Amino acid sequence: MSPRSAGDSRGFTLVELLVALLIGGIAIAAQLALFRLHGQVARRTQAELTATAGAAWALSIVGRDLELAGTDPARAGVVALSQAGRDHLVLDQDHDGDGTIDASSAERVTISWSAQGGGRLLRALGRQSMNIATEVPAAGFLVRYFDAAGAELPVPPAGELDAASAAAVRRVALELVVVERWGVSRSRVTLRGSAALRARVRGPV
Repeated sequence: MSPRSAGDSRGFTLVELLVALLIGGIAIAAQLALFRLHGQVARRTQAELTATAGAAWALSIVGRDLELAGTDPARAGVVALSQAGRDHLVLDQDHDGDGTIDASSAERVTISWSAQGGGRLLRALGRQSMNIATEVPAAGFLVRYFDAAGAELPVPPAGELDAASAAAVRRVALELVVVERWGVSRSRVTLRGSAALRARVRGPV
C-alpha cells in the first residue's frame, strides 16, 4: 500500500473557494431575478384583470341603458336618442308612463367621456353624475350607430347624428379603453360590445 502524498490530503484552495462563491452568487442572483419577473407578471396580470372587469362592468351598464332607451308606454313619441355623438349619447325613457321626459330625473341618461381626472366615463341620471370607468384615455370611448338593416349611420366629425338618423338607430356598438397602472408601468385593455334599442326594435308597448 503506497503512502499518500501531502497533495492528496490538502483541502480546497483559495481559488476553488472563490470559484464556488462566484457560482453560488450567480445562482442566487438568477433566482432573485426570476422571482422579480414572476412578481411583475403577477402584478401585470392582476392589473389587466382589474381593468377588464371594470371595463366590462361599465359596458354592461351602458348596454342596459341602451336597451331601455325609448321606453314609451303612453305611446307619446318618446325619442330614444336625443343626442348621438362619437363619444357621448343622451338616452330618454318614460319610466312613469306620463308621456313626458323629466330631464332632471333618471328618465334622461347621459353617457359621456370627460378629460378630468386622467379621463373618465360618466353616467348621469338627470342631474346626478357618477364615474363608471376611470383612466379612460382620449378617444377611449367610441360609439357607432346602426339602423335596422345593419348599415352604419356615420357621425359627422365633432358632431352628432341629425334627428332623422338618430330616430333610425336600432343598434349601438361601443368600444371602451381602460388603463390600469401597476408601479411605474401600466396595462391597456380594450373591450367592445353592442346593444339593441329593444324598445325601438319591439316598437311602443
